[in-house]
This record gives sequence, C-alpha cells and structure tokens, in this order.
Amino acid sequence: MTREDKLLARILFKNKIHESHGEAFEGIFTKIMSYKEPTFRQIRPWGRCGDRKNDGYIPEKGIYYQVYAPIEPTTKYNEALKKAKEDFEGLIKKWDNVLEYYFVFNDKYNNAPAIMYDELDEIKTKYDLENTDIILAKHLEDILFSLDDDKIMDIIGFLPSNIEEINLDFSILHEVVEYIMKKSSSNKEIIDYPDWNEKIAFNELENTIAHKYLEAGLLNIDEVENYLINNSTFSSEEIRNKLNQIYLELKKHYKGEELFMAIIEAILPRGDVRYFSAIFAIMSKYFSTCDIFENPKR
Repeated sequence: MTREDKLLARILFKNKIHESHGEAFEGIFTKIMSYKEPTFRQIRPWGRCGDRKNDGYIPEKGIYYQVYAPIEPTTKYNEALKKAKEDFEGLIKKWDNVLEYYFVFNDKYNNAPAIMYDELDEIKTKYDLENTDIILAKHLEDILFSLDDDKIMDIIGFLPSNIEEINLDFSILHEVVEYIMKKSSSNKEIIDYPDWNEKIAFNELENTIAHKYLEAGLLNIDEVENYLINNSTFSSEEIRNKLNQIYLELKKHYKGEELFMAIIEAILPRGDVRYFSAIFAIMSKYFSTCDIFENPKR
C-alpha cells in the first residue's frame, strides 16, 4: 500500500469511527482484533445470559475486552467510567483466568479523561491483574495499519480507482490546522523551550517577522500537542515527515526569513490568512523539535 493509499485509507477509517456507535463500532473492533490475534473470540449476547460482560477475549492469554461506543462520547464520560468498573466486576465473576482487562472506548479521537485511567489502575491493583488499559480510536488505527494490505482493505472498504487524481499531500497537515483553529485561545503562557533563542539566531531569524511569528505560535503549541496525543502514530509521523520534506526542499533555494515565509506559503490552506495562527503553532512546534531549521548543536 502506497503512502497515498494509506492517507486515503486513514480518512475512510476515521469516517467509519465517527459514524459508528454501539454494535457497528463493536463490529469494527472485532474485525480488527480477529485479524490481529487469530485466537481472538467474539462473544455475542445470547438470551438472558447476554455476553456475561465480555465482548471478546483471547483465551490462552487471559485477555478480556469490553466495548463502549456512545453516539456522543464527550458527554458520556461518567457512563463510561461506570461501565468500565461494573462490567469488569461482572466479568470476573463469570470468566476464569482473567489476567488482563481492556476497556475499548470509541472516543472518536477526543481521548479519555484521566479519571478513567485511574479507575482501570484501581481495578488492576484490586484484582492483581497483569495489565489494564483503555483502547481508543487512535489505538485501533495503529493496529489497523499494522495489518497486511488486504486486511486493511477488507476493514475500510475499497479505495477509489482514480486515487492518483486526489491531492492528499497536505490532508493531515490541514486536519491539524483545522483542529487548532477550533481549539486555540490567546491567553496561554509562552512555553520556554531549551535553546530556543540560540536556534533563532543560528538560523538568521533573530529580530525578524519570522521571529515574531514563532513566538506567537508558542501561544497555541499545546493544541498541536493535544492533536498528536489524540491521533495515531501514523498521523504524527506523517505531519513531521511532510513538514520536514517541505523544509528540505525549500532550503535549497531560500534561507533565514525567506525560507520561513516560503514554508508558510507552502502549507497555508488555500492561501487563507485566517489560518495564520494555526500555522504559526505548527511551525513553532516543529522548529522546537528541529524537524525544520537547523540545530546549532549539530
């Protein structure tokens, strides 16, 4: 599967995740796990017995899963917390050799609150389990892209035959821009990154408009971090790699402030200046991690 195939496959998968709840999401989870773990068994509800608080398990490993997929996950954290606890208490009474417990939550790429992880840790300690954790949409995406191409296609459906005509180069970059635009605010403290000023000077950006833009970008850099936390490893790598690719190509022709502005022009969605604040945040993030511009210590 090519990079372009994966980008489109990811879009299709995210659409499935956002549109799926209840049994539909459980079906996606079950299919992915059945491909990932050949001995995974799905438990279907039957009569008055139901599923006995077990939506799937790997018998020989003692790993059990419970799935929860509400329509609006961000309004159902309390219900999710209650279900994670009560379902495990029901599971442990009816199943043997429970060594690991995973609560599969369709967060629709919104992540889960810390209190849910705390609840799982309490369960682990109380019942002396080897491991407990929450499986979110981003984790399922990572598992999906660890599968063979034919299995990925079976889960997401077909890819358009004219994929070469679809411009996907900036799809994830633009996605994070839109995310920041929705989440950003202007009352945050500037983050003091190590060697920030040294790198500014080394790359001939000191006392320039680019310098001011980078400082402005720091105000919303935590929203870039939040996006990366809420999304898959594939997404994070794609953003970093794409921005680095743009930088390496443009540095052949520009340097200093001209290089900075050329990068902005290359990634600005539709040339719309309303996205400047989001672009500055992305530039600040990857400037600080040395994915763009040179590290003075090298």
